[in-house]
Amino acid sequence: MPELHSVAKVDEIPAGERRLVEIDGQEIMVLNVAGTYRALAVRCPHANGRLGDGRVIENGKRIECPLHKWKFDLVTGETLIDRRKRASIYPVVVDGEELKIRL
Repeated sequence: MPELHSVAKVDEIPAGERRLVEIDGQEIMVLNVAGTYRALAVRCPHANGRLGDGRVIENGKRIECPLHKWKFDLVTGETLIDRRKRASIYPVVVDGEELKIRL
């Protein structure tokens, strides 16, 4: 069973902002996309770019890797360019005032 890890208070990541966290040696980016929290692995599965530094685009549906401009769905991790490559996406749980990630 995946474990829940507390990563921040809800008010610590305002809309449009992000926070880098490390859990069990993994770098994970937590984003607040218009009030919806998303979490993904910082590294791009395509060429190891810093996906966590990418632009959120398409009304908050995708993130664009700054290295080669690959776009990944923020819910599924899929990219239309190569379906074999998928960004690691983690469920975010809002527990009262706490944000938790399920790993």
